[in-house]
Amino acid sequence: MANLKVDFAILESIRRSAAQITAEFEDLNERRETDAVMWGGYQVRSAMDDFASNWHIHREALSEQIRTLGEKCSGVAETFRAVEQVLSQAAQQGPS
Repeated sequence: MANLKVDFAILESIRRSAAQITAEFEDLNERRETDAVMWGGYQVRSAMDDFASNWHIHREALSEQIRTLGEKCSGVAETFRAVEQVLSQAAQQGPS
């Protein structure tokens, strides 16, 4: 019989990383204004602003997918913890 091993630390790490990436994506639009100074000349600033504006739709979709991945990893961990608890309790009680 094969053993199923669930690495809760990896699932939690993925959840945290997904939350951080989502937060960064959401912050990008607001940083666009403050970062404009870095880009120097008008043409470069304009091109970067265009890129940020065009990327907005894709960033929202990708951000939602990353957020969902984090939520699913969290759900998987919760489910396996619950299963592990039930199995542990059943093993302690012995056969019925």
